[in-house]
Amino acid sequence: MKVLHLLLAAAIAIATGCASTQNQPSADLAKSPLEILRRVEANQSKVRTLSGRGRLIVEMPKAQFAGHAQIYVKRPDSLFISAKAILGVDVGFFFANRQHFSSYSPLENTFYSGPTQHMDKLILFEMKIEYDRLMDSVLGTAQFSPSEDLQVRVQDGKYVFEQTYRKHHLLYEVDPKHFVVTRVELKNAAGEVIGEQVFSRFRKVQGVWLPKHIRFLRPKTRERLIIYYEKVQINKPIPPEKFTFKVPENARRMILKKRKH
Repeated sequence: MKVLHLLLAAAIAIATGCASTQNQPSADLAKSPLEILRRVEANQSKVRTLSGRGRLIVEMPKAQFAGHAQIYVKRPDSLFISAKAILGVDVGFFFANRQHFSSYSPLENTFYSGPTQHMDKLILFEMKIEYDRLMDSVLGTAQFSPSEDLQVRVQDGKYVFEQTYRKHHLLYEVDPKHFVVTRVELKNAAGEVIGEQVFSRFRKVQGVWLPKHIRFLRPKTRERLIIYYEKVQINKPIPPEKFTFKVPENARRMILKKRKH
């Protein structure tokens, strides 16, 4: 089940990658930061639903996993992820809306549930994740709200945004051709990289630029997660049953609540 928990960790909005460099225009500061962000938002806001299928790879010092994932997203309030190993063995599922989450691990035969704000207790890295950031990470539409100390510059032909985020240093790169976020890096106060996510191989799906390849890195702990979408459909109705799940009657039930300090 840690495979799905690792996937959730990718929701800390930290991303890197690149769109095709062919005929790539260079960024310039003739556009204001808010205008650039508006164009990024204009692309992302077009996604209302997503049905995706692809490969899921997890690499950690003590474990490795390669399998398949099925992902359904209905904005703004439904997310479902199921994973299977290469031979078709169920690895588990994760469901979340703005109020509650549920997760089942066949290996542990354990069903977890609780308020969405406490789903960080499932995550391998135990990072606090906001629901919207989890949704953005799965969709490949990383975004952020500009703060008062926001700075923008041009580097290697891309827009680079930097600002403070919860006492951390947040860096975003934006591709000037398609106005998509391609790299975001989060560092702690000591300048150490907490995490990095890569969005690459962008393709246009029904008028929206989406990444085919999402990669999450944690350099300090040598952990890496890769999602490679093989098929993606957006803005098509998703049957309600796609967000339902069955849990064996003999499964252990655990309700996750707020940690006591």
